[in-house]
Amino acid sequence: MPGPGDLAASNVVLLSAEIRDKAKALGGSPTALYNWVATTVEYVPYLGQMQNSLAVLWSHRGNAFDQATLLIALLRASGIPARYVYADVVMSRADVAEWMGLKDPAIMLGLLSGGLAYS
Repeated sequence: MPGPGDLAASNVVLLSAEIRDKAKALGGSPTALYNWVATTVEYVPYLGQMQNSLAVLWSHRGNAFDQATLLIALLRASGIPARYVYADVVMSRADVAEWMGLKDPAIMLGLLSGGLAYS
């Protein structure tokens, strides 16, 4: 059940005039907001959250956490409750290598050292 925090600004999810203007320009539709973030913000692999929502809007770059931060801000600015949700994924090394298209275990381990567990 959504709570009041799911519509509120925070020190990371900024609801600035620029965020509100972008949400309005995109029509405030969850699908339109998601599609805009997914097609406009370049994925950059790094660990942890590095930017607030306004920084992601300006840079058009970020990892999954940062992309989620911008999407949450756009949704909240549109009056749609939103919050972070994440899960752990457990995969075999072979499945991870196939999923990522990598054959070098050192590269795979370096990329995934903070995000996925594998056996």
